[in-house]
Amino acid sequence: MSTNTLQSISEQAFRISSRETGTVASTESTSTTAIRSGEVIPLSRYSRQSHREKPHVTGWQQAIVASICEYLALPEGWDSYKGRPIRPETGMFAIQLLNDLMKSNTPTPQVVPVSTGGIQFEWHLAGYDLEIYVAAPYECEVSYDDRTGGQSDDFPVEIDFSPLVRLFDRLTPPIALPHVG
Repeated sequence: MSTNTLQSISEQAFRISSRETGTVASTESTSTTAIRSGEVIPLSRYSRQSHREKPHVTGWQQAIVASICEYLALPEGWDSYKGRPIRPETGMFAIQLLNDLMKSNTPTPQVVPVSTGGIQFEWHLAGYDLEIYVAAPYECEVSYDDRTGGQSDDFPVEIDFSPLVRLFDRLTPPIALPHVG
């Protein structure tokens, strides 16, 4: 799919349309789907978290979806070295992964297309680096370096995404509660 664009994003849904095929992928509460060459793929098969009653779209979600939609439109050879475009199901999985892991105050990552057809998310914050490469649904590589805590590691993540929760907790600043009294 070479010409996907972000049509709209709101609290209720976002829609990705293809001028080429006239097909639409949307996320609306529980009816999330991805479309590739006219094929409809339920995103729920990728989701590890139960559906929320009413989705709330945050600023980072808008930025991530816009970046991924832009990268979905990249042509074959976009990097001058036979770079492959991102597959829609990889983009949808990446969005769902971040949606399940990030909180409203988690910093927005840099979003980078990868010439193999995947997406990489990067956070580089005050002595802490986290990179997640999404090659395809359930095919991820994680790299982190916590220079303040002296820990670093690289590992694949395919089925169990629970190790990422700890890494995202480190990324996300605590929310200050109002002082009562």
